[in-house]
Amino acid sequence: MASHPDTYPSSPFRSMPFFLSVFVLFWLLGSMVLFQMGYQESFLFLNAFRSSIADSWFPHLTHLGDGVFLTGVFGLFILPKRKALFVSLILVLVLVSIAISLSKSYLFSTWNRPLGVFPNESDFYYVSLDRLTRRSFPSGHSAAAAAMFTVFAYAWEQRRAGWGILLACIALTIAYTRLYIGVHFWGDILLGTFLGVAIALGVLEFAYPRLKVYFDSRSTSSQRRWQVGLYIFIAVAFLGNLFRLATTYYL
Repeated sequence: MASHPDTYPSSPFRSMPFFLSVFVLFWLLGSMVLFQMGYQESFLFLNAFRSSIADSWFPHLTHLGDGVFLTGVFGLFILPKRKALFVSLILVLVLVSIAISLSKSYLFSTWNRPLGVFPNESDFYYVSLDRLTRRSFPSGHSAAAAAMFTVFAYAWEQRRAGWGILLACIALTIAYTRLYIGVHFWGDILLGTFLGVAIALGVLEFAYPRLKVYFDSRSTSSQRRWQVGLYIFIAVAFLGNLFRLATTYYL
C-alpha cells in the first residue's frame, strides 16, 4: 500500500469557497461590463488602461497561461504524496485543450481577434509578441490559467483561506493579459475562465476521487514507477515548451 495516501477532500465546492467567490464576482461584474458596453466596445475600453510596467511584463507573463511551466512546478511540489491530484491536473488541461480546440475550430471559427476585426491597428494597443487575427473565442490561455489555479486552490485553500483569494487573483491577472496585449476580447476571457473552472471542478468532483483510490491502492514500488514516469513527463513537456517559446518569440 502507498505510504503517503492522498488526503484531500473529495468535494471541491466545499474546500475552496474564497477562490470560487472571487471568480463568481469576476463573472458577474465582467458580464455587466460586457452587456452594458458590448463586445467590441468593452475591449476598447479595458484595453485603453495602460502601464509602462505592464507593457513590459504582460507580453511575457501571458505565456504562463499555456499551462506547461506552472504544471511542472506544481508537480515538483506535490508528486511525492499527491500523484492523483497531479494526474487530475493533466486530465483537466487535456479536456480544456479539447474544449477550446473544438470551440475555435467548429463552433466559433469565424470569430476573429481584434487585429482581424478593427481595420486600423491604431484603434487599440497591441503589444503581443506575435500577430494573431483568427479564432478568438473563447480564450484558451484564460481557460488553462483558470483551470490550473482551480486545482492549485483545491490543494492549498483548505489550509489557509488567503491562498484562495491570492490564487484567483493570479489566474485572473494571467487571463487579463490576453486582453491587455490585444489578442482577445473581454467576452473571450469571460467564457474562457468559466470553461476552465467548470472543467476543473468536474474533474475534481468525479475523476479525482477515483484516481485517488487507484493510487492509494498501489504498492510502494508501483508508486515509485509512476513518480519517475511523471517526472520524466514534466521534464520533456517543460523542455519542449521552453524550446517552442524560445524559437517562436525570442530567437
